[in-house]
This record gives sequence, C-alpha cells and structure tokens, in this order.
Amino acid sequence: DFMDEFLTNGIGLLLISVSVPLIVNADRKRGFIKNLGGQMKPRGMLALAKLPVILFDSAAIYITAFLSFALFGRIYYAKYTLGDISLLCRVLLVQLVLALAFGALLMLICMLVRSAAGGILAGVVASLGLLEVVYAQVSRFAVAYLGAPVGFDVARYSLDYYVSEVFSAVPDSVIVTALLAGAAYLILASAAGYFIMEKRDIA
Repeated sequence: DFMDEFLTNGIGLLLISVSVPLIVNADRKRGFIKNLGGQMKPRGMLALAKLPVILFDSAAIYITAFLSFALFGRIYYAKYTLGDISLLCRVLLVQLVLALAFGALLMLICMLVRSAAGGILAGVVASLGLLEVVYAQVSRFAVAYLGAPVGFDVARYSLDYYVSEVFSAVPDSVIVTALLAGAAYLILASAAGYFIMEKRDIA
C-alpha cells in the first residue's frame, strides 16, 4: 500500500523534478560542456551521456523509498512489508523506464531554456497533476474542432498519466503500454537533446 501510494501520487516524480534539472545543469554551471564541447565528436553525445546519470538518480530515489517502506513496516508492524518481491521488481523496472523518459524530457527543457529552474517548474507542474486542466481543454478542442471521437482524452498519451497507472495491481496490458510510451518519449527527448547539443554554440 505504501509503495502504491508513492507511485501514484506523484511524489517520486516530484523528487525527480528537483534533482534531475540540478544534475543535468551542473556541468554547464562548472564549465564542463564548454571544455569538452570542442573535444567530443559528435557533440550531441554530451546530451546522451547524461541519461545514465538520470537513471542512477531515479533508481536511488525509488529504491530508497521502497527500503523506507520496509523499515516503516518493521518499526510499526514488527515485520518487513515489501510483499511480493517479483511483483515489486517488475513495477520498479517499469517505473524506472518512465522515470528515465521523464528525466530526459526535463533535460530537454533545461537545454531549451538554459536554466534548471525551467526544468524544475515543468516537472513540478506535471508531478502535481496540474496539467490535467490543460489536457482536458485540449481534449475538448480536439473533439469539437479536429474530429476526434467523443471520449478522446489526450492525457492518455502523456507520460505522467502512465506513471500514475503503474502499481502493484496493474494488468499486463497496461505494463506493455506504459513501456511503449516510456520508450517513445525517451527516444524523442533524447534525439531532440542530441540535435540541440549538435547545433548549439557552446563556445
């Protein structure tokens, strides 16, 4: 129950929204990109090289949270409460794919605005569910003017939607869809970051 609450209420994304922009912008702040930009070819690899760091950061957040839940159970119920370990690992792996894609989007936003604050703001807005109003308005517009079918919901194509849908009781069909959505967002965000780093003057 603790795990499901953590996964579906946006706390994990909120922590990632704060940590990832600070991490991916640290190199600009300390001049690493300027120093390495002229030496690494292709230069777009500087953006892709941040993905393992984002993955490590996300994994540290989720694993720490899950171990905290187990410790909480040990203190209050005199037993560890991680439940089905195989189920936990499956959910954790899917959430890490989604978290990596979310972090890649934050990295892209930071690159566009050249500021960690922009990435943090975008991540906080998404993790708190504040984009639901925007999704609802876009969905209404699509139905009314673009010929989308009644009941169309653009939120189902968003990354934050799938993050909140993957928890311990999720069916396999949702797992597959969430993995495909995470992979699509990760590829698009990484490709865009690669292209921006290739074309941007960093001297």
